Amino acid sequence: MRILLLAIAFCTSTLAAPIPKSMLKRRPGNPDGVWQIVEFWSHGNKGSTQGMVQIWEVEGEDFYVGRKMVNGQKQTPTALKIYDESNTNLRLFASNKAAIECIGDEFRFCYTDQAGSDVTECKPLPNVHYYVFERVK
Repeated sequence: MRILLLAIAFCTSTLAAPIPKSMLKRRPGNPDGVWQIVEFWSHGNKGSTQGMVQIWEVEGEDFYVGRKMVNGQKQTPTALKIYDESNTNLRLFASNKAAIECIGDEFRFCYTDQAGSDVTECKPLPNVHYYVFERVK
């Protein structure tokens, strides 16, 4: 009986162990909507959002730096294309590797413009431009 209880305890603790992030299929929350920039980093250094376009929009795989519609005219979007269906956080921003995260009313976006450089997660790193947005309500 004691061995059975130990075996059950071992199996239960093993099953409850966290799954490594690399094994999870990561899907961001839905980034569609209107966003206001609140933070910006460039190559690991915190920058200012002053003078930057403050309102950005996302619609599917279309990314608008600014409003989608200006004076009744639809603006030209930049592609934010999913290139890995097993990890839809990874994107191509125009031709640059990018990553996104959308959790509730916060949207994080980063990309690298350095050839041969990859982005696999969204955080301020030496080789990326990193943006944090809050949803406009």
